[in-house]
Amino acid sequence: MAKNGESAIWNGHGVGRPTGEGMGISMRFSIAVQAGAGKLAPLNGVLVVGEHDSDAEGNIHTQTWEWK
Repeated sequence: MAKNGESAIWNGHGVGRPTGEGMGISMRFSIAVQAGAGKLAPLNGVLVVGEHDSDAEGNIHTQTWEWK
């Protein structure tokens, strides 16, 4: 939700697996956004793809890219 009250919804999908080391996981995902007219409307043409990994101690590293 934006400060001006506009909002958007998102839908995400991903695949992942435990690494076998403590709390470690490795995931790959995509997120699509749906927004109405207004300042958030440019999000309608964007797909976010990303990688999410955590190590045995639970330290998290997430990287995302915008795919137009």
